Amino acid sequence: MEQFVDSPPPLSEIVRNILLTAWDPIRIQELPEKYRLAAADEYDDYISTIVKMINARSEQRAFERYLLFIETRTMGQRAGNSRAPTAAQALFDLQASVAGDR
Repeated sequence: MEQFVDSPPPLSEIVRNILLTAWDPIRIQELPEKYRLAAADEYDDYISTIVKMINARSEQRAFERYLLFIETRTMGQRAGNSRAPTAAQALFDLQASVAGDR
């Protein structure tokens, strides 16, 4: 009998989840479900840069600066209520777990 082992999700999928849950500057998670599902790709343009930062073993502060830049310069948000520090910590922790797998 063949056994299937669940493989971990791709790094980009994990990053996407962090951006949608821990960061979410435009509050997609507060939308009704049908709109939330439709907007699930809203932050995908930033994933490849973050994956590169993870692979380069960036400092936690670098993740935070990048997310704050997106919020304030790209999205026109004010940084006062930013969840970038929380998301940066999650990305940094992810980086540590990925580095441990290597």
